[in-house]
Amino acid sequence: MDLTVATGCALANIPLITISDEEFSSIKNEMKISFDTDSNQIHYQ
Repeated sequence: MDLTVATGCALANIPLITISDEEFSSIKNEMKISFDTDSNQIHYQ
């Protein structure tokens, strides 16, 4: 992500997360994903 995206999300109050390339490549079509921002965990279903 770059500074423009991060700033836009912050100003618009849009949640933003960053994930590793490995985590991103493990995402498959129609997979349900939830993000726990309190514990910084990603849950795949």
